[in-house]
Amino acid sequence: MLFAVYNAFLIVIYVIHMGPGAGADAHSYFRYMTHLSLIAMLSLAMTVRDWLLAREPAARPANRWRWLPAGAVILALLVPLPFLKRLRFDTQMPQPLIWSLARDIAGEVKDGDRLAVLLPGDNGSTSLMLRAALVLTPPRRDLDIYDVSAIPGGIDAGLAAAAQRGYRVAVLSCAAAANAAQLLAYDGTAWRVTKSWPYQPVAARERWTTVLAAAPLCHS
Repeated sequence: MLFAVYNAFLIVIYVIHMGPGAGADAHSYFRYMTHLSLIAMLSLAMTVRDWLLAREPAARPANRWRWLPAGAVILALLVPLPFLKRLRFDTQMPQPLIWSLARDIAGEVKDGDRLAVLLPGDNGSTSLMLRAALVLTPPRRDLDIYDVSAIPGGIDAGLAAAAQRGYRVAVLSCAAAANAAQLLAYDGTAWRVTKSWPYQPVAARERWTTVLAAAPLCHS
């Protein structure tokens, strides 16, 4: 009953509160359901306990089941180990690529700098995380960032818009250089590459989250 009521509540939230993308994909459903996981585990533990007590003979050696509590604790500690990679959601692609790009950018700029960002194929999600990584993770940079990814006309139009607004430094991903991001500088007449940061190789079997756009990081 509790499971049904809680799921009905989540459905209502997805429909009336979440955006179309998050609602259609049931974004973070597994995380919201962890609120019920401890109740489910308690119910299972009590069921197994009652079943074991019901099967217990009237006369039994006093120490027959003494190892069970210790064994259950050890098992609970060991079971998560094979699933550590899946439990670390912050390491799911493309997040490591964004963390790395943010560190590379931070090493080339200082607080207050104006930076244009051009991530072809982005829907706003990757640039949002890149901004957060620059601001919130060491060596934190407070930048004036102008995202030109959505400007019609492609890369040339985006860089032209940045130059028109007075931005002289830009980050361009997966454009002229395959599988790399570039730091560009505007000299008054043209944009020139000053740094290039290749993205780390990613195994074909690596899981990519659907929450962040992968195209800006050279993955389709």
